[in-house]
Amino acid sequence: MPGPSFHRATEIFLAARRYRGHQRVIYLAETCGSDAALRAEVESLLASDADSGEFLDEPALGEDFRLSPPPPTDGNRR
Repeated sequence: MPGPSFHRATEIFLAARRYRGHQRVIYLAETCGSDAALRAEVESLLASDADSGEFLDEPALGEDFRLSPPPPTDGNRR
């Protein structure tokens, strides 16, 4: 079971994804403070996220192979 530091790193990671460049650096410095291990974990998560690219943003087999129909766009539910 992940400990509190893992959960904290995950929270910071999810928030940090909204920032880019210098703004992210400032956010991490303010949020992680002097906790070098926490900062390293968050930076590792951010690097992995960046390396993943757009993986799974689209169905692996294409639009014709969705398991469920797309939601209606006219506001009507089925």
